[in-house]
Amino acid sequence: MTAPDHARGEGFRSYDRLLSALFGIDRSLFGGWYRVVGDKFRQPLEVAPELLGEPGLRFLGDLTTSAPYELRLAAVMTLRDIAAGRNHAHRFRAQAAALLADVLRRDSEVLIRLDAVRPFEASEVAALSATGRETAAWWMGQRQAAHQATVLISESESVLGYLMERVLTTCGWRTVFRCEEPEETLEPAGKLQPALVITDLAKPRMWGDEMAQALKSSPRTRHIPLLLVTAQASDRIARAMATGHFKAALAKPFLLRELTGTVEMVCAGTMPSD
Repeated sequence: MTAPDHARGEGFRSYDRLLSALFGIDRSLFGGWYRVVGDKFRQPLEVAPELLGEPGLRFLGDLTTSAPYELRLAAVMTLRDIAAGRNHAHRFRAQAAALLADVLRRDSEVLIRLDAVRPFEASEVAALSATGRETAAWWMGQRQAAHQATVLISESESVLGYLMERVLTTCGWRTVFRCEEPEETLEPAGKLQPALVITDLAKPRMWGDEMAQALKSSPRTRHIPLLLVTAQASDRIARAMATGHFKAALAKPFLLRELTGTVEMVCAGTMPSD
């Protein structure tokens, strides 16, 4: 894949070489782990304020539009840091925030949108521009609406299932149901019509992706988003995600903020276009 013409520079024919030239980034840092929240390798590109300019911002914007997943995520995390960083010029911070708002309108990946929206939780970033204020208001409204939604947890580890239930209810979710076995999940999902089902992957009598297939095969439940929470190896997670049944995956152990933020973003969906 080639870099955009306006950002390619002299003799650069790939994202790898362009990243290395612009930001000193080694492409080998990026792998296939970026679809899992909580992975220690998720990190932004390091961009010194004195090196940031219009070409660099345009390039980061192009990455969020057309690059492979891992580079899109790295670009979003970099824009997030620029928007929030007081050591960057005001105009660059406002432009970075505008690019993040575009990501929220366009990108289908829950975890990318979650990283894109984080800066707008700070009043300082929201105040950078009209776009910042509109985005912050949208996210606040969506978070409040998400807390009114019904969430169904299907977790075979009873202690973790209880903890997730307590975290969500403590953080404001009004209606959270919990069950341990897949067979106990299918019927309640049809009756309750939850906004989200959270499930683990390794279950005693039925794998989580098999349960997901059953949910997606039923007209009563096929529309319900699914969030995968698992301690399985990355290749097993990749196979489960490849089915297209899950909106996102959380790797155990995960931060409580990652759980609540992911649930909020799954319920929120993409931001409407102007």
